[in-house]
Amino acid sequence: MAREQNPIVLIVGQDSLRSDRALEGVLKARKVDPSEIIRIWGDESSFPDVLAAAASRSLFSDKTVVVVRRAEKLRGAGGRDPEEDPQGDDDADSPEMVEEKPKGKKAAAKAPAGDLPDLDPSSTLVFVARKVDRRIGMWKKVSKVADVIDVEYFKGRALNMEAAAEAKRLGLKLSDEVLQETVEQSGPALGRIVSEFEKMVLYQDGGTGKGAVDLVAVTSAPPLYLLSDALMSKNKRKSLGYLDDALRQGEAGLRVLATLHGTVRRLAMFRAMRAAGVPSTEAGTRLGIMPFKVMDTDRAARAWSEPEIARALAVFAEADRRLKLSAPAVPVLTHAVVQVVGGRA
Repeated sequence: MAREQNPIVLIVGQDSLRSDRALEGVLKARKVDPSEIIRIWGDESSFPDVLAAAASRSLFSDKTVVVVRRAEKLRGAGGRDPEEDPQGDDDADSPEMVEEKPKGKKAAAKAPAGDLPDLDPSSTLVFVARKVDRRIGMWKKVSKVADVIDVEYFKGRALNMEAAAEAKRLGLKLSDEVLQETVEQSGPALGRIVSEFEKMVLYQDGGTGKGAVDLVAVTSAPPLYLLSDALMSKNKRKSLGYLDDALRQGEAGLRVLATLHGTVRRLAMFRAMRAAGVPSTEAGTRLGIMPFKVMDTDRAARAWSEPEIARALAVFAEADRRLKLSAPAVPVLTHAVVQVVGGRA
């Protein structure tokens, strides 16, 4: 007889690709349709709101599926359990140690945590968090009853083994030296490593006749997706830094511009789809966005306004015109990036 699935799941760790895959596995195991999911952002909600949503019933579905992204930011988690703080009782009895009661959001954060509702098997509540303190209020209760899935960064040998498995899955045959160098350049985030491998596959399939060993020199510079990410988040310092690195490493100006323009155009299309009611996952699939980047794109799309997108596209169109008239790439692209993200540090 199959074991009844736990209605509460906690996915915790900093590796976004592992986190997305874990969430996909949880939803697939429960045969959840994307249209049935209630998506909540932790920095925009609280534990009482989340628990109320999980305990509610929809008129249009026999399931209640709540997925909470950035759950570590949920308000109303409560405070440290007094039993785990031996100093707590002594401090409370001492008149000299009486503290001013917090107000507003601070009061809500330190208020005693409520109880978890009894969810039936037709309900699913998934918390997705980078890091939580399991000694505190609601997180202590959630950790005791939930299925906890660890998605922290792999380290050392485990990271190399996982990277080798990803390369094999993509059909890449890499030497130990190339594999190690790729891991060292990309860092512990599995998503970045996979992105580098995918570029190797595209490079090999492009008819160049070169293998992955030849590609190491190409990928040794900061990859252009980092520039794209910095532009999406309107981070001026990082955008200019990655732009400078790319141009100094010999990236063609028009190729860099294509990355910048494509990033903004993709945001515009993503915004349009979301406004039309298309779920973020489906919008990401239609636009060819990697699953682990969909949430970042969704967040960025909400941060950009229509006038900002229109202005950015106009700025990059002018940069394209100037580059095709043989203007030097460094000042043209630097000026364009400053115009687009100049208002953000």
